[in-house]
Formats: sequence, structure tokens, C-alpha cells
Amino acid sequence: GGGGGSSGGGAAHTPAPDTGKPGAATLSAAEAAGGLNRQEAADGTPLVVGLPSNAAVGDTVNTVLTRPDGSTFTLSATVSAAELAAGQVVQTVSAAVLGTADGRWSVRSSLSRGTVQGDTSVLEFVLDTTTPGTPQLALPEAPGRITAAEAQDGTTLVVTLPAGTVATDRLEARLPSPSGPVLERSAVVQA
Repeated sequence: GGGGGSSGGGAAHTPAPDTGKPGAATLSAAEAAGGLNRQEAADGTPLVVGLPSNAAVGDTVNTVLTRPDGSTFTLSATVSAAELAAGQVVQTVSAAVLGTADGRWSVRSSLSRGTVQGDTSVLEFVLDTTTPGTPQLALPEAPGRITAAEAQDGTTLVVTLPAGTVATDRLEARLPSPSGPVLERSAVVQA
């Protein structure tokens, strides 16, 4: 049993309580990395709080979500032995909390031990729960049908995006063929 100093690495943690300042937790949300839409938010959004090397069982993870209107919601969890061994605590933001508060959200997470708080990690994401409209499709080269000769060098499909379309919306197209498999294409709308 050492003299209370931090070794700065390794996964092994001393079972004795550390009354010093916890290190900075890390914060990630893979599902929200490119923005969060209605479907992704429907089943809750996991926030992964990576624990610092000096985390201990009983430390508290406080995660504060700030909505676009400035109101906040707080998630708190006490670090368990299993979470300490895994090196992370997963906190799920429910669909009810996210609601339809579209816009930029800010998330701050920190680890505290008693009255001592570690440094804060920050994450931002954009929530967009607006149901997209229907895009309009046109084949200017062949408004009625495409002949084999026209299809040989490719056929341009023009997509007119509906009002309310924003960057990060995903456009998906399924093009059935009477003599073959369905051709599927998708693209993310760019700003």
C-alpha cells in the first residue's frame, strides 16, 4: 500500500478511499456524434463517462445537460465496483428528457468525491426531431422511362429537398428494378 500518491496509470485501483481531487472524466456519445434525430433519440441516448485512473467506488458522476433554451437536467450516479472495473459509467438520457428541444445541447460531466469536484468534460450535439418532408424526384433525361441506351452511361436523378431540410439530414433512395435487385443509395445533406 503506497503513500497516497498517484501512479498515473494502470487499471488497478486501491480499495482505500482517496480523499484527494478526482481526475477529469471523459465524455462521449457515439450516437450523437453527427447530430441526433428523432429516431436515434427515441430509445434514449447513452452518454459514456470515462473514469480517470484515480476514480474510486462511491465517487459521484454528475452530468448536466443544458437545453437550447438554457434550462438544465442533471443525471447523477454513484460509481459501483463493476463500473470502476469497466472504467466507465453509462448514463442514458431518456427520450422524455430530450423531448423536441431542437438545437444545440451542451453536456458537462464531472466526478466528485465528497465536496471535492474534478475537472469538467464538455460535449455538444445538435438535436433535430423535425419530421422531414417528402423530397421531389425528377429524371430530366427521361421523364417517362429510361431506355437501355440512356441507362448505359448513367442517368441523373435530381432530388429537390423539402422545406425544413438541414445539414446532417440523411437522404435515402430505393430504386427498384424490374429485372434485378433494388438499388439503394444514401447521402448526408451538406451545408
